[in-house]
Amino acid sequence: MKGSRYPRLIVPEVNRDSRGERGLFGPAYDLLDDRRLPAHDRRRLEEIVNWFERHLPSPDRSILRPRAIFWFRRRAEPMIRRFWNLAGVLKELDYEVRILKTARPGYVLYEDDDQVGAIPFRDTF
Repeated sequence: MKGSRYPRLIVPEVNRDSRGERGLFGPAYDLLDDRRLPAHDRRRLEEIVNWFERHLPSPDRSILRPRAIFWFRRRAEPMIRRFWNLAGVLKELDYEVRILKTARPGYVLYEDDDQVGAIPFRDTF
């Protein structure tokens, strides 16, 4: 998409709150909760997720709405590289991962240097 400034990595499963496709953190946390996940996969996922928990700002959830979804800013390259690492692990664990890009993420409810949280416009996708 010409002029796309906001990438989002997703799995083609519907998030019941946003009604959009799920981002990668949901499946990652689901896997970490699954006792059947092999130990070496658990360690890899924990390492990546823990890195994001330490480095990616977490918004005050009281300002968000259930339909809000998050997009990285294109300039957030270190975050995006790590996110591709998470995508690679999920792919190895049989998740399909896709990338969406937009120039219009929607009605922005939250933003920081790395991401925006927005309620999508009808033409966001």
